[in-house]
Amino acid sequence: MSVHLDKSVINEITEKYRVSDKDTSSADVHAALLTEKIRIVEDQLRRYPRDSNIRLVLLRLVGDRRKYLDYLNSTNTARYKTLIKRLNIIQ
Repeated sequence: MSVHLDKSVINEITEKYRVSDKDTSSADVHAALLTEKIRIVEDQLRRYPRDSNIRLVLLRLVGDRRKYLDYLNSTNTARYKTLIKRLNIIQ
């Protein structure tokens, strides 16, 4: 199972979370895209709570997002704190 976002959703998230005008791949953007995918997978898991494949996909996505957030926290703590507030991630 893989989670795909529409091109319009990707563009919208990129516009909202980018750091500069030409930014398309900063840690902020990646974390925001992964957060959107996590929300989709969480909804699927609520519908099918016994599906272990969905659970594994969710764990992988959360781990990937954690890596981006850890990197951001180690390089720019202020930007990290702002991002987790904007993404509404409880730390």
